[in-house]
Amino acid sequence: MREFCCAGCLAVSETIAGSGLLGYYRQRELPAIKPDDEVASRVDEYRGFDHETVQAGWVKNKDDSCSEANFLITGINCAACVWLIETYLAGIEGIHSAQINFSNNLMKVAWDPQRLKVSGILQAVSRIGYQAQPYTRETRYRLLDEQRGQLLKRIGVSAALGMQIMVISVALYAGDWFGIDAEIATFLKRVGLLLVLPIMIYSARPFFKGAINSLLIGRAGMDVPISFGISLAFLASFWAVVENNGEVYFDSIAMFLFFILGARYIELNTRINGSRAMESLTAALPAIASRLQDDVSEKVPVAELQPGDLVLVNPGSVIPVDGLIVEGLSSFNESLLSGESLPVDKQIGESVIAGSINIGQPVTIRVAQTGEQTVLSSIQQLADNAALDKPRITQFAESIAGWFITAVLLIAFISLLSGLLGGDPDWLSRTIAVLVVSCPCALSLATPLALSAGSSSMVASGLFVARQHALETLARVDHVVFDKTGTLSNGELSLIRVKTLAGLDWEECTAIAAALESQSDHPIARSINLKANNISIPQVIDIHHHAGAGVSGHIDKRSYYMGSAEFLIEQIATLKFESAHLRDSDQLDKIIVFLADQHQLLAAFVFSDEIKPGAFELVDYLHRERIRVTLLSGDRRELVEHVAQQLRIQSFHAECRPREKTEVLEQLIQKGDIVAMVGDGINDAPALSLAHLSIAVARDINLTSVNADMVMMNRHIEEIIPAIVQARRTRRIIRQNVVWAILYNFTAIPLALVGLVPPWLAAIGMSLSSVVVVLNSSRLLKLKAKSATENN
Repeated sequence: MREFCCAGCLAVSETIAGSGLLGYYRQRELPAIKPDDEVASRVDEYRGFDHETVQAGWVKNKDDSCSEANFLITGINCAACVWLIETYLAGIEGIHSAQINFSNNLMKVAWDPQRLKVSGILQAVSRIGYQAQPYTRETRYRLLDEQRGQLLKRIGVSAALGMQIMVISVALYAGDWFGIDAEIATFLKRVGLLLVLPIMIYSARPFFKGAINSLLIGRAGMDVPISFGISLAFLASFWAVVENNGEVYFDSIAMFLFFILGARYIELNTRINGSRAMESLTAALPAIASRLQDDVSEKVPVAELQPGDLVLVNPGSVIPVDGLIVEGLSSFNESLLSGESLPVDKQIGESVIAGSINIGQPVTIRVAQTGEQTVLSSIQQLADNAALDKPRITQFAESIAGWFITAVLLIAFISLLSGLLGGDPDWLSRTIAVLVVSCPCALSLATPLALSAGSSSMVASGLFVARQHALETLARVDHVVFDKTGTLSNGELSLIRVKTLAGLDWEECTAIAAALESQSDHPIARSINLKANNISIPQVIDIHHHAGAGVSGHIDKRSYYMGSAEFLIEQIATLKFESAHLRDSDQLDKIIVFLADQHQLLAAFVFSDEIKPGAFELVDYLHRERIRVTLLSGDRRELVEHVAQQLRIQSFHAECRPREKTEVLEQLIQKGDIVAMVGDGINDAPALSLAHLSIAVARDINLTSVNADMVMMNRHIEEIIPAIVQARRTRRIIRQNVVWAILYNFTAIPLALVGLVPPWLAAIGMSLSSVVVVLNSSRLLKLKAKSATENN
């Protein structure tokens, strides 16, 4: 007596026995592998990942009770698979969280290493029919190629054999109309059975595997109604062949599997194309760099470079790390990050970013950041975290899909019982049609594909979505609050004059100022540090940044302060300003910053900044769209009012400290406005975190310090315009997808119940509903190509 794991295997065994092919069991050398056996065979392999040496550089230990790692999951076919894995892992003791990026099958897991090992996570994923392994780009590409290849093979089998089955079905249908010899009809049905067996065993295998694994843990995934539908059709057809009585549905099975596998292939390619923009960022980095030691260049792996190393970058080469130019001047193409095709000229003391291309002269750079600390890697991390984030509309769609599957199974069961008890001769056809036509694949694909495509399309403009709710919120924003310096203005302040006030020369004052500003990324600090590039900088201790006001520190046991006049008076009560000291402050296009010690003023640094040309276009667009605009700045009132008048911004607030900025945001939010805050990502952090949507203009800084929903790596502030357009298009397409999926299912199911939708038409309808959603979402990628063309 042989044991079978499921009805499908039993049916196949009966077919083998009925065909006189029992010799198969004598020829087979090994027993069939069951899911539990497959997991057990991998236990030793999984345990290898528990060693610390294997986990180095892959598992991040946040503290003794929390570790994090990224895994690549194979076997994910739709959003229901994501929901199934996340839900199952959430119930395992020791796992804090498990989030899956549907666009690239990346899973981020946080767990307690004291209660659970890596091998336990891998085994848990394997128990429900999926495979997990450490995430690397090479592994991802290899597995994607394998997954795509397997899909093509399964499609090929169902197509090649399905065409033969269709020919047989045409003959049988013609025989019903014009008559056919009974023996010929029986023969054709048996041939159809033999042809459909490879389709059931090979092409349909992923659906059976997914259904069994989800049912074993008490969940109803999308593979369940699919498997029930084709199993019911196959078993009924098999019985009709054995009894030589009844209808066969071999053509419906072949057609259904061909169309649904084709839909999954299209959906897989769309997900790959949607994530390719972000993958191309880190893929562009070179693996080898030219390190300089004692004026001798040697080729070394980029992974071996350390902060402080000197690297020679020749013309045409890609910058391998973030760093500062210490020798030479050149032009750099930063389109990979910013979307700008025009080169950027840089000289000694200026920063360069990994991924940009040297298109001028050879330069030597001093390594500042490597590996995961670079701006490029930070962007990739932002993108990965964004893809793991699930906005409300996605959670809503997933919850509906989960309940919908249960409802569909219940409706199909009621249809089956009512047909059997009522003596309906078409009960089988109707039940199969209900199971097939109602699979909510389109509903589950409606939001994640659109969000992925919408986010990826912005990369060409230098805009990176850090949280997925950003697109949904940006589409609804009715009030935009701007910071001034570095946002609406260039932020690249030029130090045009140093006025000494206490007998020191300008070099001494500049050296002290550069020391105080050495740890700041503010535009004023960058301008001073650039001016002091060839000056010896003293050592400073106890640096304290007073947000929005100034900075203080100690040099050679003396206290120094740098900031606005109000800040210095607040810090040094005895300090007095004469009218001559403030003369430059009367010029509205100038910014003045003072340097003082604990006794007297030492110098005045005069800076100039210009409004970005794109700021005029952006503000005009917001006005046309009836989106209110507010200017919020820490600069003096005269300068802020001057900028507001130039940009025709009626609402502005000047001389705002961080707390005052948050108070303004709170007032707007209490009024019911949906507020977007655009700032520099660091100095405006409190206000950014309070706004409904935060956009950080974060050019040339380490993004690990940025807390924003979107990050702009582009000097063109007007790129926010296509971002708003894209966000609204994304929201519109998501709504179209959801409405289409709901209307389709609510229309198709009743039609199937009353017998107006035969199984073969149900197969076409369900597959096409998914394809419509995929193709509709892919339209969002067109804006990416359009933006790239316009920038070039």
